[in-house]
Amino acid sequence: MKFQYTSRQKIIYSTIFVTLLLGIIIPLAVMLGLRRYSTPKSAIIVPLYIYPAPGAWDPLLEAISINPSLNFIVVVNPHSGPGAAAVPDANYTREIPRLNSHTNVQTVGYVPTAYTKRDLTLVKHDIRTYSEWRSNSTVPGLGVQGIFFDETPSQYDDTSAYFLLEAQKEARQVLGFTSRCLLINNPGTIPDTRFLDGPNMTVVFEGTYDTYQMHGFSHKIEMLGRLQGIKASRQDFGCIMHSLPKDVAGSEASVKKVVRELRNIAGAVFLTDLGENYYSTFGTCWKQFVELAK
Repeated sequence: MKFQYTSRQKIIYSTIFVTLLLGIIIPLAVMLGLRRYSTPKSAIIVPLYIYPAPGAWDPLLEAISINPSLNFIVVVNPHSGPGAAAVPDANYTREIPRLNSHTNVQTVGYVPTAYTKRDLTLVKHDIRTYSEWRSNSTVPGLGVQGIFFDETPSQYDDTSAYFLLEAQKEARQVLGFTSRCLLINNPGTIPDTRFLDGPNMTVVFEGTYDTYQMHGFSHKIEMLGRLQGIKASRQDFGCIMHSLPKDVAGSEASVKKVVRELRNIAGAVFLTDLGENYYSTFGTCWKQFVELAK
């Protein structure tokens, strides 16, 4: 016999069904809305040009340790490159393994290119020196996982393109960087888009807060990520900002706004209020920046 619902039962069951449906749809819509408009996650890229005297790197190591879900890309720079020795001095040999012991850290070695005017053989020598740190030392954990090519050009020409291609090829072929090999170009500004294909990341801004604001870099970088025909996106861009003005650095709301803006346009960011020797120590807003970058 076919069961027949009464009109009252139909109303009750319809009400229950609609209530349950709304209970699922509304929270889901809220979650999707929050996810859509939340600030995307970025790594912290640290130009660590601080000599590792005992305790000098502790602010960084502390930030790394207490924020295991926050990724750090750390640029180590013993002597405007790896230096002449097969391995760095005892202080670097002690501190670099401490960085590498954390799974949320990727260290890269600093190599200057002088806007591709430097001798390519010297660049390749620097790359090989970094790559051989592991094998030349008996200290576990000494080494880097890639290269930070500084002073790369933004204006395209065939000679510069060949130089960078050869340098990147060398870095990818040598042993010692592990499978996580990370290559970063630093023109310090938005380069010709043909330069974006070679590295894993490009620093599309390095400069002062005032320069960033004056030239509208936020909009320019955002538009770069939307260009048709280029492979790079937000995750492939880095932004390094220094000389944060005192009135901005002294306001949590202002710092938060800057960090949020940088995170929206770049996959790796750095911020300091230091106006000179920007990377030779940690600025006064270092802890605040790390907290806001999470």
